[in-house]
Amino acid sequence: MAIIDDNYVLGPLEVIFLANHDAFAEDLKEVGLKLQPTKSKFYVDEAHRNEKWDRLRGSIPNSTITNPNGAEHHGFTGCDVPIKQREFVTEYLRQKKGSILKGYEKISSLMDPRRWPHPEIGLLVHRGPKHMA
Repeated sequence: MAIIDDNYVLGPLEVIFLANHDAFAEDLKEVGLKLQPTKSKFYVDEAHRNEKWDRLRGSIPNSTITNPNGAEHHGFTGCDVPIKQREFVTEYLRQKKGSILKGYEKISSLMDPRRWPHPEIGLLVHRGPKHMA
């Protein structure tokens, strides 16, 4: 999910990595911030994912998602919208659905009227659309 301090950079590989490792890091220092490679992820189209790509990105991980079978799919999210490989998008949405349903279950459990000694409090539990189950 993107928030106000997130940045997205698009461009030729050499320019992106130069900006992220040098100029951008210096700009951040001026305002008391630090570039955090551990919070960064990079995506490059499969046609350009090669040894040069691995060398340039260094320790910054590729933007991937892993499915339950252990297969990795490349892609990225911008403002919480999955982009690129169909498999990445499908798996991202599957995991997001699971997270949302887990939230419904937790709220339902916490709001269960049998859990609390207040019989005057009514409760309507909505478990989401049938297509989400």
